[in-house]
Amino acid sequence: MTSALALPQSNTDSLFVGISGSTSAFNGKLDEVRVWDKALSADEVSANYRSVVATSSGIYNGLVLSLPFQKENSVSPFSTTDFSASENPVQARNVSPVSYSHQPSSTISTNQAAVFDGNEDYIAAPDTSTIEFSDEMTLDLWIYPRATQTCNVMKKGNQYRLHLISNKVCVTVNGILSMSDWILASNNWTRVTVSFKSDSVLFYINGGLVNRWAESFGAISSGSDSLFIGGTPGAETDFNGMIDELRIQNRYFRSQDSVFALTYKALDQSTDLSPRIELCYNLDGYLRDSEGDGGPEMYFRNNAGFSNPASDSAVQVSPLLRGFDEAFTKGFYLPSTNLEQLLPPSGTTGSVTMNIPIYKSATITSMEVMIAVNHSRLSDLNVDVVSPSGDSLRLMSGILPVGFDNSARVIFSDQADSIIGTGKYSSISGYIRPQSSLMGKFGGTNSKGLWRIRIRDIGTGHIGRFHVSGIRINDMEVSESNLSLRVYFQGLYKTSTNNQNPDTVRTVLMNYSNPSIVYDSAKSFVFASGFTELSFRNVPYDAVCFLKVLHRNSIETWTSNPISFNRNNFTYNLTANPTTAFGQNVVQVRLSPATYAIYSGDVNQDRTVDATDVSLIDNDASNFVSGYVVTDLTGDDFVDGTDFAIADNNAANFVSAVLP
Repeated sequence: MTSALALPQSNTDSLFVGISGSTSAFNGKLDEVRVWDKALSADEVSANYRSVVATSSGIYNGLVLSLPFQKENSVSPFSTTDFSASENPVQARNVSPVSYSHQPSSTISTNQAAVFDGNEDYIAAPDTSTIEFSDEMTLDLWIYPRATQTCNVMKKGNQYRLHLISNKVCVTVNGILSMSDWILASNNWTRVTVSFKSDSVLFYINGGLVNRWAESFGAISSGSDSLFIGGTPGAETDFNGMIDELRIQNRYFRSQDSVFALTYKALDQSTDLSPRIELCYNLDGYLRDSEGDGGPEMYFRNNAGFSNPASDSAVQVSPLLRGFDEAFTKGFYLPSTNLEQLLPPSGTTGSVTMNIPIYKSATITSMEVMIAVNHSRLSDLNVDVVSPSGDSLRLMSGILPVGFDNSARVIFSDQADSIIGTGKYSSISGYIRPQSSLMGKFGGTNSKGLWRIRIRDIGTGHIGRFHVSGIRINDMEVSESNLSLRVYFQGLYKTSTNNQNPDTVRTVLMNYSNPSIVYDSAKSFVFASGFTELSFRNVPYDAVCFLKVLHRNSIETWTSNPISFNRNNFTYNLTANPTTAFGQNVVQVRLSPATYAIYSGDVNQDRTVDATDVSLIDNDASNFVSGYVVTDLTGDDFVDGTDFAIADNNAANFVSAVLP
């Protein structure tokens, strides 16, 4: 209700919500209770009625009571805090809180952003020790520029500045400029992460490393300047667009895996992943630090405000998802490629697919599927999950939201309270049951193979973007890391057919800086093509690894190049170039195309081929030993002169393992 009539008389009475004096108490639910000291226009009412407004700054000046009945984070979320500048004391009496955590909302949009028009709009925060660090720092946000522009995005005096030069992502530290090669697309959400310390800077886009530069920043200077987001006071050029999920962290991200793990995940105090200071502003109607790490409260200035996706069809929503524990998104298998796809890819209709390989072989006892998509008409989309065997299940189709929030940022689970349906949600987010049961289709089947998430746009005249997807099986807290390895063994390899006799192999992952730290090992079957697929469970997200290859009668061989699992997946080929093996310790077994194999002949596995190995083979050959035995280097189930010759030649050449 809004009124421009005469103001009520001043008095000392309390304000009651849900009851008045001796009248009957209200029986029902209330949310987002607000009192303004002005009459709102029809446009203001329309803009804000499906949004959270938990500040009195900027365009919300005049808000004197704001009760969202929840905190800015999900730790004990129910709250009677007044988030207006008045900070009125509020007491709840005989009130029962109702939790909608991680459930789809039928009233408000659950993912807002800060909006700037490029004309003196900005967010300001006072100087505190939690927004300046001398050793290392990461600036991280989702950004949606409306046009190509040169402007400030985030600035704290001369200490640090994240900015755009003709949409090219740049950072200036202590007055020293560092420019990436990446140019942001206009009218599209992009995750920008810039991590820097005294002598270097890393630029990540959507979780992937795009530039690594050596710089001479020196220690990050201290200062008393305020922090400004989206622009600054005065004559400097300001940003025109939207910003979401703003983070300022006292850490230096060396691994793109650890960056990607946090790219599509909204953080708050319940999912604080670092013991170091990690400020996060979700900007979902709040201007307070969602991590609770002491970040200053922020304030809108001039016409800056929050987006209203549920009431404004022109607003795109950033592809952020919320999870209730650290397993999200770590527990999900993710696509290694093909993120951020146009929908449809061309023309007016069509399909896009994200491939999700799972190398772990397990019987499926539970399953969740995650998608994040923006589309100007969601009801045009059919979303399916397809198993490695080709079985398909429809997750959603023909779904219209309540209002205009045409995004789906959802985790489909058979255990969710609400089943997907049209006209039910103002924000299709959280945990939702799919149209058909996941376990009804895939329960009891094997998880191993190539899974696909497929979205088909069957309408015309509407477009969008398929941002990311993922699959979680058996309530895994951390999804296993997939490794696709190609390796040949000298004795098993057959030059005439360019393949080898199949066999098993054991591989070990170790810390690249300190190989004495062993992360995990796995055993697998190597096919004639040399390919094998391995699954590792205990690899940290930040890990950079050596891979050690062990075979029953071959020389222990290490990889030379660092292995860092990109979104849980990595491919390594030991057959095409000798430099891929540490110390180039492989033998060429084919001239064209050039093909390399691991040396054979280490029968007793002492890391060298010598007279002892040759003697063992010679003895078994003399006794016509056959079958699957270690002295059979060629894998033909017979020990003979061919096996002897391979070992004898390698012994003569003093072949042995080369280790880091």
